[in-house]
Amino acid sequence: MFISSPLTWADAQSYCRQHYTDLATIESSAENSALYSTIPNGVNVWIGLYRNAWTWSDNSSSVFRNWKSGQPDNSNLNEYCVSEDSQHQWYDDNCQNQYAFICHEDPVVKTTVVRMKMQTSADMTDPVINTQLLHQVKFSLSLFVGFW
Repeated sequence: MFISSPLTWADAQSYCRQHYTDLATIESSAENSALYSTIPNGVNVWIGLYRNAWTWSDNSSSVFRNWKSGQPDNSNLNEYCVSEDSQHQWYDDNCQNQYAFICHEDPVVKTTVVRMKMQTSADMTDPVINTQLLHQVKFSLSLFVGFW
């Protein structure tokens, strides 16, 4: 989710945690390209990477990197946060700078509750009957989910 209002890295992180999930984590070139498509030309954005052994805002480790040549350089010894430019290359940056930012949002999971009442003369304590009935219910529900 692209947020155009410029904030510091910490304020952007707080905003994302309050309204979405967290600042964006990028774990592959494909994800970085998908992110790139959301950033308007000429705009730098905060992403969730910061200089704590280069960790993501959600405390997961970072394996994928897309540094611009010569980066990270820790210019002025105060560049602890990562911004991405409109060419989708990364810079270590002063966390007090204000940029637009990208929030990560977990997909919404829908839950459907199905209640069933069964009447049978079968012995439901019999493991064979119980297993057979559960297989039939599972199959019926899979058809329902596929239809939905």
